[in-house]
Amino acid sequence: MTHSCTIVARWNWIRRSRRRICALQRRNSNSVSTTKSERAASHLGRGGLLLKGPLAARRGDAGRARDIAQALAAVDSPWATITCVEIYAILGDADRAMDVLEPAVDRRFLVPYMLRNPGVAPLKTVPRFRSMMQRIGLSV
Repeated sequence: MTHSCTIVARWNWIRRSRRRICALQRRNSNSVSTTKSERAASHLGRGGLLLKGPLAARRGDAGRARDIAQALAAVDSPWATITCVEIYAILGDADRAMDVLEPAVDRRFLVPYMLRNPGVAPLKTVPRFRSMMQRIGLSV
């Protein structure tokens, strides 16, 4: 999968999420309180975090990248999870990346995509990553 296809796939996911969020907001317009994951999902619906997180990490804006990764970790979706792992991998925080990645792999969230994602490449040298891939029967 090329880089441009990845961006298109993420953007399509964002658009679908935005539609779902708008439908939920219309249905629950009387509800005032929102949960942390709902607030994070509404930020995703505005179309930014999935693309801005890795870019901030690559630019060296670690504070902003970590904030985005924390918001993405609250959302239960394959793209949000992989983007969160990618952000932590780019920042060099392998422990946090693996803490997010292991539960996702147990749920089989886009495992083949993860192995081809260039943002996750720094994790391939981490022993914890290698043992996880062997556990699920894939080679690195």
